[in-house]
Amino acid sequence: MIEQYITLEDWAKMHIAFSVSKATLQAWAKSGSIVPRPIKLGRRWAVKANAIYVDPTQVVVSDISDPVIRRILNGG
Repeated sequence: MIEQYITLEDWAKMHIAFSVSKATLQAWAKSGSIVPRPIKLGRRWAVKANAIYVDPTQVVVSDISDPVIRRILNGG
């Protein structure tokens, strides 16, 4: 089955209750705030229609299983 991709703008209209600028959507795509991560096709970003926004400030460090990464992120 072929995955359906849509533009970031169309995705935002479906999933975000307020207006979001194109620059913000592109920043979210680059930073990994949209899961699964969007892909760049030429000059345009494409995202799976069922993708979700994940607030990067809400990521729980304890969920990371690698102890080295956890130690780096926890600052010690």
